Amino acid sequence: MRRSLIPAVLLLCITIAPARAQQAAEPTPEQTIAALRSQWQALFVASLLNARAHGQSTAEFGTSIGRIFAPSWAQDLTPQGLARGMRANIRLIGLEAELLEDTTEQAVVRFSHPDSAQFSTRYGARGATVTDYDEALKAVVRQIAVDHGLVWDQRADGSRLVAKVTCKR
Repeated sequence: MRRSLIPAVLLLCITIAPARAQQAAEPTPEQTIAALRSQWQALFVASLLNARAHGQSTAEFGTSIGRIFAPSWAQDLTPQGLARGMRANIRLIGLEAELLEDTTEQAVVRFSHPDSAQFSTRYGARGATVTDYDEALKAVVRQIAVDHGLVWDQRADGSRLVAKVTCKR
């Protein structure tokens, strides 16, 4: 177990250390937010790669994370609550997200991927892709939905992802 964590820790250090070394002055709030987003992404990718090294698929990894976070969502979670919450979370990690539909029957959220060129430069040599990232996040939210009696149906729509959230029938 200890040996398998070494690549994850190295990935995190390689990502964070250069950014800190370049900052001589106190970072601005915008720089702090950018650094936190970068660190979140590095930790998520490192965790995904670590899970893969232990024989877990991308979907299995995401599902396990979803199971951990599902109880933190409201017990009476609605499609609108999940869509709005994920829109906010997606924006927090630096991606674009918007609600396309917000009715009593369903909610639809459209959101962006991480920049593929930048992602590939940072993580490609370690075996991670934007597709892995998208699949893992999809599995996280899908599991949160399942645990709350909802359905998270996500598909690609050009350069964006679209998820429709409904109640289980």
